[in-house]
Amino acid sequence: MKKGPTVPIEDDIRIFQQFLEASGQGMTLTDREGKLVYMNAALCRLLGEAKPEDACGKNVLTYYPPESVRRVREDVLPMVERKGRWIGELTIIGGNGRPTPVIENIFLIRDAAEKPVYFARLITDIAQIGDVKKQIGSYRGHLEEQVRERTAELEKSNILLQMQIGERRRVEEALRKSELFLHLS
Repeated sequence: MKKGPTVPIEDDIRIFQQFLEASGQGMTLTDREGKLVYMNAALCRLLGEAKPEDACGKNVLTYYPPESVRRVREDVLPMVERKGRWIGELTIIGGNGRPTPVIENIFLIRDAAEKPVYFARLITDIAQIGDVKKQIGSYRGHLEEQVRERTAELEKSNILLQMQIGERRRVEEALRKSELFLHLS
């Protein structure tokens, strides 16, 4: 495997910080008790925090409604402790104060001795997915109506065309008979 250019560790850290901050995906790091150590700008926007420093030190569970807090404590974190990772749908309280459905990927970060020290979270707001699905459903209904209307128009045109073909055949038959009559006379 070819290695990239060698850069000082400070540059690696700066590059990684740019990556975290530029991501549209919400990212957070908490200690094992749930205290926020890091939150990126995307998650700040989602949660209504002005800047990451305003969130650091808070317990991450303050951003969840009671039913999600119970689920995280009783089901999710024990699974992360056992298996190292959990991915699923949860609800958080968004910056607008309303419940916001999200998909969370929660996993353990371990130190050099493989001891778990942090929980990392990647959080994807899926509220817009529901809105998009509604828009697609509405557009689909509109398209289906257009197809029904166009089909009805084509059926009417087809009937008219069949009538015209029938009339033409009758005229051709009458003309053939007339010609035959004239030819015999």
